[in-house]
Amino acid sequence: MATGENLFSLQDACNLVRYAGLRPGPDVLRFDCALSYGLVEYLRILEMPGSQGCARATLAVRRRPSNAARQSPSLSPAERLVPLREEDMGKLSDRVAVVTGGASGIGFGIADLYAKEGARVAIVDKNGAKAKQIAARLAKKRGAKTFATAADVGDEKQVKKAFAQVVKALGDIDILVNNAGFDSTNLVAEMSTKEWDEMIRVNLRSVFLCTREVLPAMQRQKWGRIINISSQLAHRGAETMAHYCAAKAGIMGFTRSLAYEVIKHNITVNSINPGATDTPLLRSIPKSWMKKKLAEIPAGRLGRVEEIAPTAVLLASDEGSYYVGASLNPNGGDYMI
Repeated sequence: MATGENLFSLQDACNLVRYAGLRPGPDVLRFDCALSYGLVEYLRILEMPGSQGCARATLAVRRRPSNAARQSPSLSPAERLVPLREEDMGKLSDRVAVVTGGASGIGFGIADLYAKEGARVAIVDKNGAKAKQIAARLAKKRGAKTFATAADVGDEKQVKKAFAQVVKALGDIDILVNNAGFDSTNLVAEMSTKEWDEMIRVNLRSVFLCTREVLPAMQRQKWGRIINISSQLAHRGAETMAHYCAAKAGIMGFTRSLAYEVIKHNITVNSINPGATDTPLLRSIPKSWMKKKLAEIPAGRLGRVEEIAPTAVLLASDEGSYYVGASLNPNGGDYMI
């Protein structure tokens, strides 16, 4: 038997052929697999001699086993293919995802779920040391390939450098989550120009800079997902947070406009607008503001990261392909739209 050819059980064959969208023949199938860097690049499907007819098809497959241990060079091609069974595939298998501000809060929750779903995850965060700790933690916990780098995402040079590092480490970027940001409170009459400019720089300018870096590759590959984390306050506003609300509303306008531009390239752009969520960012807000906010939420409590992050999985997956320029609002009923 030639190198790379392996006989599988009928169940293995049916699972793989179903993933290819083809109909299996009545007999056991033979698979001739070309493997490269632990990926199944091409899968040639032939009916065994003796079957009625001879169906031939070639399928380009970009899938990586969710269990990194199964990529060991010591494994045979047959053993490497076993994780391709449908029940073992993650929704984001072999996708390269970048999460800005992924070292804590909602960003960490999204990065964790992406790794669980089989993505290769890069964390870009101003706190480089913590980002590396989180990346190592996800690699160990989820068996995922991860990368981390430090960057101020409001700084153009740092963004270009960080994203080039990601591409070198993990490959072209398929999914971008623009999550990095901060909040603060102040009355407009008392707000300095510096305070206003910093809010716009970090919370809005960063979305433009990071998005611009990933678009060329997404356009070339005719696939991409851009998910921008805005806020319900972009809809309703909030006293003492005009600068924050302006930045977040800007994200929503950017999201819708860009969605028109790139959907023709099979790139979707959407926003998630969470309500008050229990994160380190929110805990920095004055307690008096928090007390007032809790009284306004119909659900009677803060949101949890694990209630927000699954929305980002949906929008990044194939199941989310019909969401274009959408605003999803997990907010406990605080703003119903």
